[in-house]
Amino acid sequence: MEQPREPEKTGPNLEGEDALAASESAFDPDAVRIRPKPDAGPVFELEPAVEAPKVKAPSPVAVQEANAKIAEAERREAEERERKKREEESLDGKPLTEPLVPREFRQWRTVAYIGAGVLALAAGLAWHGAAKSGFIVALIVMYTTVLHSGLALGALRLQAMLEQRPMGEWREALARFFLSLAVFHAVLYLPLKTGYVALDKSVLAVAAAGGFVGAVIVLFRWPPRRAVMVGGIQVLIWVALTMHVWLEKLIRVK
Repeated sequence: MEQPREPEKTGPNLEGEDALAASESAFDPDAVRIRPKPDAGPVFELEPAVEAPKVKAPSPVAVQEANAKIAEAERREAEERERKKREEESLDGKPLTEPLVPREFRQWRTVAYIGAGVLALAAGLAWHGAAKSGFIVALIVMYTTVLHSGLALGALRLQAMLEQRPMGEWREALARFFLSLAVFHAVLYLPLKTGYVALDKSVLAVAAAGGFVGAVIVLFRWPPRRAVMVGGIQVLIWVALTMHVWLEKLIRVK
């Protein structure tokens, strides 16, 4: 006779060694299954490997061109720094492209007419102050005014070269120098009589020089230093042109 089979122990009814074996099989690593999320795609799908693009080494010509561009950029930056430095060190703080004679000057005829009137006054004062040769002195005043106006224009040109800036409209500059020199002669021949001829001449000479520099500052809208520099250059030009006269006098005195 067949003996009845014992029922299989499964599920929660496992006891003893069977329960231990079942628990070990439950934690068997080979028995673990990966259950991806529904929206995670294929379980073992890997992204394709990205290959780095092959970069060719630059040619020597390209390297030279790049170096040349860098050198040119550095040169331009250095020139810009130098330009800004010169602007900061300029006499009036204006850009070096701004001419010495302001661009807004457009009335040289009016200034010249005023200068002619002041020069006529200076010639009249010189004529009245001279004892005998008043007419000759008046002619000398007019001649020296015109002559020194041209010398001042040349001095302005040299000043523009020193500052490395454009000079500007020469007619405007000439008319204003003409008026300034007319003021100079008008002050120089004022009837000042203190009883000391040397004192009178010295005071009038200093006042005339101050009147000339002041007129230049006002008419040209310059800082005082530039007006003094232009006046000094004008005097040096005049001394250079008349040096032979002074040398001749020294030779005659000896």
